[in-house]
Amino acid sequence: MDFLFFSFPKMEFELVRIFIAFFGLLIGTYFDIFNKKSVPDKFLYLFLGICVLANLFDFQTLPFALGIGIFTFVVFYILYKTGQIGGADAYIISALAFILPFQPNSFLILEQPFGGIFIFNLFVYSGILFMVYMFIYSLKFIRELSINKEKLFKIGLILISYLVFVFIAYNSAAFIIGLESYLLFISLLIIFLIYFLLVEDKLKASFTKFVSANEIEIEDIIDIDSMDKDLVKKYSLSRLVTKEQYEKLKKIKGKKIALFKDLPPFLPFLLVGFILAVLLGNPLFLIL
Repeated sequence: MDFLFFSFPKMEFELVRIFIAFFGLLIGTYFDIFNKKSVPDKFLYLFLGICVLANLFDFQTLPFALGIGIFTFVVFYILYKTGQIGGADAYIISALAFILPFQPNSFLILEQPFGGIFIFNLFVYSGILFMVYMFIYSLKFIRELSINKEKLFKIGLILISYLVFVFIAYNSAAFIIGLESYLLFISLLIIFLIYFLLVEDKLKASFTKFVSANEIEIEDIIDIDSMDKDLVKKYSLSRLVTKEQYEKLKKIKGKKIALFKDLPPFLPFLLVGFILAVLLGNPLFLIL
C-alpha cells in the first residue's frame, strides 16, 4: 500500500489474520456480556500469544507488527494499571494490534489508496459507537446540566484549540482536499465533547456505587474523586484494586468505598467497530 510517502508491506495470510482476530474478539465479547465483564485470564494470554506468534510466518510484516503491537500494549497496559480501562480490554486491543498491524483489504467495500494503521481505524469506529451510546444514555440528565468555573475554563480551552485548528487548516495546503468534511467532523466531536463535559458529574454519579469493604473484588475500579480524601491518603488508594490494595481495603471498617459499577462493557463496541473497520477501512476517506 502506497500513499504519498507511506509504504506498508502486504500482510501475508490476511484472511487467516482477520478470522483469528474476529473469533478471538467474539469470544472475549461473549464473556464481557454474559460473564459479568470477567474474561478468563488464560484465554487473554492465549489470544495475545497466538496473535504475536502469527507474525513469525510473515517476516516482512514482523517488525511493523512488533512495533505497533508493543507500543499499543504499553499504552493500554498503563491505562489498565491506572484504572482507566479493564484488563481484558487492554489485552484484546493489544492482540488485535499485533495480528492486524495494517488495514486489511480483503473485505473492503470501496477501494482506498491508503488503509493506514488498523488499530487507529478500529478505535475511530468503536469510539464513535460508544460516544453515541453514552449520548443516548445521558439524555435523561439533560435537564440537570451544570456549569462552574472549572468547566468554563475547560470549555474555553477546547474552543480556543478548535479555533486555532480552523485557522491552521484554512491556511495550510495539507488541508485543501476535503477541508469542509474534516471541519464538519471535528466540529461534531467538539460539540459532543462540550456536552459530555456539562453532564460529566451526573453521568459519573450514575455509575458510582458505595459499598462496604467486604463487597470489593480484585480488578474493581474505585471512584477516587468521590472518596474521603483523608481515607485515600491514609491507605494510598488508587483507582485499580490490585491484590495489594485489596488487602488494604479489607482493613477499612465502617467506611463505604465508592466503586464504578454497571459500566457498559466496551468489547461489544469494539466488535462492531472491528466489522465496520474491516468493511469500510480508513474512516478518513469516508469524510472526504
